[in-house]
Amino acid sequence: GLPALDALPAIRNALSDRDDWVRHNATRALTIWSKAAETARDDLLTALKDQEPFVGFNALTALEHMDRVDDAQVLPLLKAMQHHEHTRLRYQINEMLQRVA
Repeated sequence: GLPALDALPAIRNALSDRDDWVRHNATRALTIWSKAAETARDDLLTALKDQEPFVGFNALTALEHMDRVDDAQVLPLLKAMQHHEHTRLRYQINEMLQRVA
């Protein structure tokens, strides 16, 4: 629950971990916290470009839960990624772009 927000600094730090699964789980935690994790927005913008597609997928979902998909910084990134090589991520990006259009 929200008392777990005390872990937010550690979760934000985990977003730059070398291990894909650590980054994947960190973005997943931020998805669950949604707007309560607003201070991690810039970290999530960076995570969108992660080499592991599911890290980017979770980062995008977290941004959506924060109502930040149409943000001036997020929207251009989404448009640039709408032809991503990973099918599931590409599908999610295009779904989000349709919702904010």
